[in-house]
Amino acid sequence: MKRKIICVAAIAALLVAAFPAMAYEFIIGAGEGGQNNEHYVEIDGWTSSNAVSTAPGLQGTSRYSGTTVYHGPQRQAYAFWQPEVSGYYDINLAWPYVKGQQNTAVVLYTGDSIGGDADQWGNSSPTGVVYAGTMDMYERVSDSWNYFTTAKLSSSTIYNVGIYGGYKSGIGANEDVPSTRVCIAGFQFVSATPDVVTYTGPANGSFGNVIDFVNMGLTWDAGENNTVYDVWVGEISGSLAKVASLLADTSFDLPAAMIQPGKTYYYRVDARNVDKIAYGAEYSFSTNNEVPETSALISAALGLVSVFGFIRRKQRLF
Repeated sequence: MKRKIICVAAIAALLVAAFPAMAYEFIIGAGEGGQNNEHYVEIDGWTSSNAVSTAPGLQGTSRYSGTTVYHGPQRQAYAFWQPEVSGYYDINLAWPYVKGQQNTAVVLYTGDSIGGDADQWGNSSPTGVVYAGTMDMYERVSDSWNYFTTAKLSSSTIYNVGIYGGYKSGIGANEDVPSTRVCIAGFQFVSATPDVVTYTGPANGSFGNVIDFVNMGLTWDAGENNTVYDVWVGEISGSLAKVASLLADTSFDLPAAMIQPGKTYYYRVDARNVDKIAYGAEYSFSTNNEVPETSALISAALGLVSVFGFIRRKQRLF
């Protein structure tokens, strides 16, 4: 029975390892037949469109903002999502191949969809704005996800991505002509790829005393999209042991007991974000056969005197 339990646990672990990214990509299809469509909300005026986007993984048709000139929040549509794991996420949008608004307002926020200050387009902005920008939806390809922004999201918070339909196209001679269409097919939240760390010490191939490396420790610069780090150290290149896991700091103190004189050590720091890992380069440093400090020599000498004194006293007994 125990063996069966172990086998089941092992199979479960393999399944988790085989599909780590499934929980960290979330797609919301805006149109009919779109997946997770319950995460899509509209505020009046949007209609169904048969135009589709073939962005990878996206299902369903799209939604169309209509032809009415937009001067308020009645033409907003948004998608909402709460991540299972905190970290950095890329937020992307997809739309079909139609002439849409060149400067479409897109906002990432955590509050209400309406009620904030008016933005530069005269729209009533949401509350709890995390990031606001524009996306060019004019004659863009429909077979890919279009990048909006990267943001650090918390697993304890619901996030909304709102899109404003209509207003002005901003296209050349038609700059003052109201946009007649804004189509949205889907939204994608996907874990961002972390950066490979840049080491700041010790330098690769450096040579010195044990105490120098112990005092220095390992240090590195945090790259973009990095949340935590794994630290590896060992005496054999390519065969290192993990000495720290999910470390939030950008430094690691080398224990004095770990570093010995006259040896070469290899180290590596991997950056992590949600389910993704950026493997660091392997660096090395070497310690010399250093002479012990004066205090250590005195202690050693006292030890020898004690030992020899004991021997002499013992010899006098015979």
